[in-house]
Amino acid sequence: MSNVKSKSSLTNRNSLFVGLRSTDVVMFVLLALGSILLYQCLFDMYISVKHAEDLIELTSHGKFFQFYDFVMQKAVSGEYGFEGDIFDSAYYNIFLYLVLAVIILPWYLFSKITSIAYRYFPLSIYIKTILLLMVGLASYLIYRTCKFFSVSEKRAKSSAILFLTSSIVLFSSVGFNQLDVFYVLVLILALEQYAQRHLFKFALLMSVAIMLKSFPLAIFIPLILLVEKKPIKILEYLLAGVSAPIINSCIFNMSDGYVVTQKTIGGSFGFTNSIFARGIEGGLFPISLLIVAMVFICTWAYTVEINDSYTLFKTVAFLGTSVYGLFFVFVFWHTQWGIILALFTSLLLPHLANTKLAVYIDTALSLSFLVSAYVYNPTNMYMLNNAILPKLTNKALAYDLFGGEPINNVGVITFSVFSACIFELMFWGYKAIKNKTDENDCALIERTDYYLRMAPLMLVQICMIVVFMLIAS
Repeated sequence: MSNVKSKSSLTNRNSLFVGLRSTDVVMFVLLALGSILLYQCLFDMYISVKHAEDLIELTSHGKFFQFYDFVMQKAVSGEYGFEGDIFDSAYYNIFLYLVLAVIILPWYLFSKITSIAYRYFPLSIYIKTILLLMVGLASYLIYRTCKFFSVSEKRAKSSAILFLTSSIVLFSSVGFNQLDVFYVLVLILALEQYAQRHLFKFALLMSVAIMLKSFPLAIFIPLILLVEKKPIKILEYLLAGVSAPIINSCIFNMSDGYVVTQKTIGGSFGFTNSIFARGIEGGLFPISLLIVAMVFICTWAYTVEINDSYTLFKTVAFLGTSVYGLFFVFVFWHTQWGIILALFTSLLLPHLANTKLAVYIDTALSLSFLVSAYVYNPTNMYMLNNAILPKLTNKALAYDLFGGEPINNVGVITFSVFSACIFELMFWGYKAIKNKTDENDCALIERTDYYLRMAPLMLVQICMIVVFMLIAS
């Protein structure tokens, strides 16, 4: 079926979700339900909910700024139901806990009023449903942002639906029950301002995104260098971009709980420390390959001259894919971080010269991402053991089911494929900028392409169900 002649295509109507077929809805609902019900990242969200409950209590008593100290004391004393450990403390930015507190507030108030304690599993289903709605909101904002960059209606819809149906997004955000989608929402709003060349508003919104999680800092610097060449103005925007994190740190650095958790937990799981954790041996010190790549990327961005909105858009999508793609190639990462990579690949795919090939590459990227995440961390089995299947069957999987050298070799293969896909997308993205391709030079993404991109997560979900039913005991 031709891209151009398909009048029932997802990208052919004036409204983002008008023109959907029943098969489209069924496919997405099945994936969404699988992400909500089949996985349960028990510890992370459970402990975060407990922290959010404490934040509600403290705020109601006017003790908002005592949050990190209070939580650390409870964590060390084992009051969260685990052995006393500093790693049970609150590490995330307090505004993410505030967002979570707002989400769970109806459950919290019901429990307080009725004295009926709510169970965590149904609460987690509720939270995941909210996260799925936030992914939908992000998709709409992507569509709107593309329009600000003068992207055509059809391709703006394509990027939005590519993000919404991304296997990586649904698994890493909804399946893992993580809050990363909220800083992504702020990042997309910042890109709207960037498209309109409102650079100071862009920098301020980016500072909020960076405050929530530091990932956006990696793309913020090259994006400023791409459109601003005056050193003084660059410095002004960079300072504005780090203003919110600096203010946040100044306020909470007076809290011992905040300082201790940032050093201990951040040293093990933080984005910034990951940059320095892996590299190659140099003459005096190890060399961070990501930092080397970032220097080249920033230098290139500074030297590029952009004269139209559409070329600017393609360059932004290419830079985001390159920055976060190389991060995932060179640096140790956690599965939930994948949402920011999926954001920029979703922006890039509809604008590559060979969109069919691009979809194939992205599908391989998604599948290798999912398999690599499982193979590297066999304890991901606990995500299945704490979800719906054991509740229905009274069975459980052995945590070391996917251990051993043969499986590790599978990981080498899948992560190599993942890395190759990143470099492929970077190559085609750069080529699209260099050749100054027009939108009309790129074929539209077809309905079957969206199905193909959803296949990796559906395949993993089916395999997990089969493995669970055959091997669990």
